[in-house]
Amino acid sequence: MLGYIAKRLAQAILILIGITMITYILVYLVPADPVRQIAGRSATAETVESIRRQLGLDLPLWQQYLRYLGNLLQGDLGRSYIQKTEVTTLILSRLPATLLLLAGAIVVELLNSKVDHKDYQGDRSAFGLEVVKRVGSPRVKLLYDIYHMQIMEGDLIRTIRQHHQHIAHYHTGGVPGRHELDDSQELQWAAICRAIADTGFQGYLAHEFVPTRDPLRSLREAVVLCDV
Repeated sequence: MLGYIAKRLAQAILILIGITMITYILVYLVPADPVRQIAGRSATAETVESIRRQLGLDLPLWQQYLRYLGNLLQGDLGRSYIQKTEVTTLILSRLPATLLLLAGAIVVELLNSKVDHKDYQGDRSAFGLEVVKRVGSPRVKLLYDIYHMQIMEGDLIRTIRQHHQHIAHYHTGGVPGRHELDDSQELQWAAICRAIADTGFQGYLAHEFVPTRDPLRSLREAVVLCDV
């Protein structure tokens, strides 16, 4: 396990270095001269060259990149000469809003550990509900996958009615097999969807099944069946 983790970390480091290298080269190839923009149009040639030396932009490209990478590893992201402040300060000033937007997209998906996802921890409604309640944020809710929960615990309609306020999204899928929502599977989809609609749910119910026949026909039939 430790060897696997070390290998993955090494791969991640190489990928990050590759991304920084490509990004740096692309910025370097931009025809605009950043030193001229910093100095202003009225600056003399001597002033421009002085600023270029101060920033190390008179060095060969590979030396500039190594210098940039060294600063990056120390947490120094450089300075914005347009806004005249440190890049780290700019990022931190916008971090709360960014995290708020990110949190708005967080859902905890419940999967079955009996058939498809062995040893998956979040395999029952009680677990997911406990996570959501402990976080205590209206921006963190459940993705209630009806296929998975039917396999693990059943009792779907009562669960939906009792805990709908903690559910942000639903997935469908015929049981068994995760195929079409037809008479080859065991769930009463019209009744389940009526229960969801009766809670006042305004979000989305996504059809996530693997079709065994014409996909568009199967999807069309699922939409009609669940349109209550």
